[in-house]
Amino acid sequence: MDEEVKSKPGMLKLGKTGWIITISLLIIGGLLLWKNISEKRLVKNYAEKEQSIIEKANLQLKANRSQTMDLVHMTLVWAIRSEMLRGNMEAVDQYIIQFVKEKDIEQVLLADPSGKILLSSDKKLEGKTFSNFYPSIILDANKSMVVDRDSTSIYVFGPVMGLSKKLGTLLFISSAKPFKGE
Repeated sequence: MDEEVKSKPGMLKLGKTGWIITISLLIIGGLLLWKNISEKRLVKNYAEKEQSIIEKANLQLKANRSQTMDLVHMTLVWAIRSEMLRGNMEAVDQYIIQFVKEKDIEQVLLADPSGKILLSSDKKLEGKTFSNFYPSIILDANKSMVVDRDSTSIYVFGPVMGLSKKLGTLLFISSAKPFKGE
């Protein structure tokens, strides 16, 4: 007598091989799903770490750039001061013309204590009032300062001091390109 296999309602009639294949497919599907989720997590973690490194690099770049710009400004001020004390404004003009040719230097100008632009790499500004083009607070600076104007440029300014009085204010504008990690 043959015994009939009775199946419960809703159960699939699978043989031993069918169940092995079904379970194997479920395991493979689970492994693929786990692999996909793990890869996405790794990519996300990598992107977060990369962004963190870029932000730290930009902070360090900004600090280094600021320190370098301050040193360059101080050196240029000393040279300009020396020539101004000698009354040699042609040499000062040459310093400005040469300095603006350097990489990332956009503009250089020298204003007298009253706010009149004496010399500029943009000759159209000479003789005009400083505060018409730039913040007048720059003229009040009593030490060299480096200030981010926006994300693409930096103001570097400070006084040019004579023996007993302020001779003027030197301002140069430099481009500030952030590190992008490319």
